[in-house]
Amino acid sequence: MEKKTELVCVYYPHWHRYPKGDEWFGAENWRKGEWAFVKTAVPRFPGHRQPLVPLPGYLDGANPEDVAKEIDLAADAGIDVFLYDYYYYGGKVTQEEALERGFMKAHNCGRMKFAIMWCYHERRDQFRPDIDRERPMLMSLARTPEEFHGLIRLCCDRYFPHPQYWRKDGALFFSIFNAPYFCEHRDRDARRIRAELDEARQIVREAGLGDIHFNAQGAAPDDIGFMADCGFDSLTDYNITPESMPAEEMAAMREKGVWEVEYRDSFPTVRKRWREMSAGPLPYIPNVTTGWDVTPRCRLDEPYPWRKHDYPYLMTFVGNTPEAFREILAEARSFAERDPKHPGAVYVNGWNEYTEGSFLLPDAADGDARLRAVASVFGT
Repeated sequence: MEKKTELVCVYYPHWHRYPKGDEWFGAENWRKGEWAFVKTAVPRFPGHRQPLVPLPGYLDGANPEDVAKEIDLAADAGIDVFLYDYYYYGGKVTQEEALERGFMKAHNCGRMKFAIMWCYHERRDQFRPDIDRERPMLMSLARTPEEFHGLIRLCCDRYFPHPQYWRKDGALFFSIFNAPYFCEHRDRDARRIRAELDEARQIVREAGLGDIHFNAQGAAPDDIGFMADCGFDSLTDYNITPESMPAEEMAAMREKGVWEVEYRDSFPTVRKRWREMSAGPLPYIPNVTTGWDVTPRCRLDEPYPWRKHDYPYLMTFVGNTPEAFREILAEARSFAERDPKHPGAVYVNGWNEYTEGSFLLPDAADGDARLRAVASVFGT
C-alpha cells in the first residue's frame, strides 16, 4: 500500500497572553498577543488587503476551546500536523502556553498530530520597530550543547510521549529553524555536530521513546552534503519569500520604488529550490508559502515604499490567490511523490502567521477558499 503524503503546517504561537509578553510589551498591550498589530494594520498601496479580518474571530491560542475550532478546520481540510514554533533559550521557555494549554488540552486534539520546531534565532523586538535603530534583544541563545540537550530532555518530559506527537517513519520529528546558524555556533565542525545529535538521540532512547528524526531548515544547496555529514535526517525550508528570489532583480524593483511582487513570479524560484535541495543525499520536504506581507509589523508612521530594506520593512507578495496557492501546492505534492528519496510530506507556511501574511485560516477577503484549495489537493 502506498504511503500517504502528509501535510505539515507551521503554527505560530503568538495569539495569547504570556508572561514574557507582559514583561516586554506591558500587560495592557499584550492581553491578546499580537492581535493588536493585525487589527491596526493599514493598507500601504492600492489594492493592499489590510487589515486582515479572520472569520473564526481573534482566537486565543492558549484557549483549548478556540484551538479546537482550528483543529477541526485544519483536519477537515486534510492538514495532518501542526509544527509549532518553539522558543527555548538557555533553559527558559516562552509562548509554550499555546501548545500546552491550547492544543494539548483541546477535546479534539486526537484529530491531528503536532511536532516541535526549535526557533534557533535570537529573540529581538521586531514589532513595529524604528527603521533606523537596531532591534532590542529580548532573549538570546546560549549556543551550547547543554542548551540543546536541555530542550531535548524537556521534550522527553512534556511532548514526545504524547500520543499525538508526530513520528515520521516511526521516529519523533524535531525540526531546527535556521540549521546553518546552529552549525555556525558549533564552528561548522560536522563531527562535533554529529556527536551532539547522537547524544540527543541517546537521551531519547534512554527515555524509552525510540528514535528521533532531526530535520534541518534553511540549508544552502552547497551545504546539503555537509548537513548529511552532521547527521541530519532530512531538509526543508521555513519559507520562500521575495527575499529568496534573484537578488539583483528584487533590488532593481526596489530602486524603482516597487516593493510588491507577484506571487506567481516566485514559482520558478520555488521549483528551482525544490530541484536543487532534493538533488543531494538527504530527503527534502518541499516547501510552499501561502503568502508574504510583513507590513502589519511595520510602524504606522513610516512612509511607504520603505526607505530601507530591513526586516520587517520588506517586499510583499501580491496576487497570492487561493487558486495560485492550490496550483503550487499540487505541484509540491506531485514533486514529493515522484522523489525517489520519498520525503513523505509537504510543508506549508503557515497556518496562522497573520503578521507575516502567511495563513490558511478563513478571512473576510477569501472566505475558506485556501482551506478548500488544501482539500482539493489532499483529498479530504
